[in-house]
Amino acid sequence: MDPYVEQLRRHFLEHPVWVKAAEGIKEGASSQVFFSHIEGEWHLLRKEGRSLLLEGPSPDPDVAFCFTPAAIDRIFSVDGNMGDFAVELLDCVASEDP
Repeated sequence: MDPYVEQLRRHFLEHPVWVKAAEGIKEGASSQVFFSHIEGEWHLLRKEGRSLLLEGPSPDPDVAFCFTPAAIDRIFSVDGNMGDFAVELLDCVASEDP
């Protein structure tokens, strides 16, 4: 598995801040996920209280994300609370630097 995809998958399952942030997401919610450096589609599914990054398209995405390796490195560098992570994620979204 691609190391960036694996890193993102692990963070959704194990990182305390990410796990806490996802608690308010309803069961069955899904997001479409793309990676700029590899082909294929992925989706994030909220199932049984866990956020699963799965290969394949989302059947009914609520939102879509496209991650670059640089964006993944950037959000993983955040060492703080949920607010710190949210600010970094939104800054990546608003950035003109792909």
